[in-house]
Amino acid sequence: MSESLISLACQINDLISVALRPALDEQGITSASFAILSSVKAADGRETQAEIGRRLGLSRATVSEAVTALVAQDLMLRKPSDLDGRAVTLVLTGKGHQKVNAVMKRMQEAEAEVTARLMEREVTSTAKVLKKLIYGLERL
Repeated sequence: MSESLISLACQINDLISVALRPALDEQGITSASFAILSSVKAADGRETQAEIGRRLGLSRATVSEAVTALVAQDLMLRKPSDLDGRAVTLVLTGKGHQKVNAVMKRMQEAEAEVTARLMEREVTSTAKVLKKLIYGLERL
């Protein structure tokens, strides 16, 4: 293999971060806040604060501090878990959804710009390979 797939994925991640910077700035959120907000959106109230932190590779203290700031900005709420009253689940507020959706819209626009230069079969085969990589990495 001539190039590392992980290296290419890191390069793509860096370029996505650069492309999203204007949308994040416009929404007044950092990339770290967006990572937490989008994870909370994806979890849809089904994961605890600790689970989201583990998935993002963040310490409990880092997640707690970030969530406290996001709650203070009225972007998310802490709620007791339905399954474990000691645990806290996170949900986005309307304002939080609006900010995440605005950045995700820009992500979709950027993807459309990039994939417009590719043939449909290239997009399909790339998506298949990426899904296989994700599947493998989730099992490490």
